[in-house]
Amino acid sequence: MRNTEFGLQESGVLGLLAMLTTHGILRSGRRAPVTKAAPKTASRGWLDRFDTWLWRQELRRFEAYLAQSDDLFDLERRQRALERGLR
Repeated sequence: MRNTEFGLQESGVLGLLAMLTTHGILRSGRRAPVTKAAPKTASRGWLDRFDTWLWRQELRRFEAYLAQSDDLFDLERRQRALERGLR
């Protein structure tokens, strides 16, 4: 189980930067040297990591919304609303 609760209460740009650093989105560009046996892959930039982080946050919000459903019919209604962009 991963702990996703952090004690960061700073708002604004500093809080955002602290949160991104905590999640590992902003990190040093230094990497361990690549050996000859390891295949060379393109590293993802910080914008790609930030985009992935934002997508995961939105997905968590959708899952929390769906988890509040009372029964199967309510769940299906909420899913259709999300598909249509009504929520």
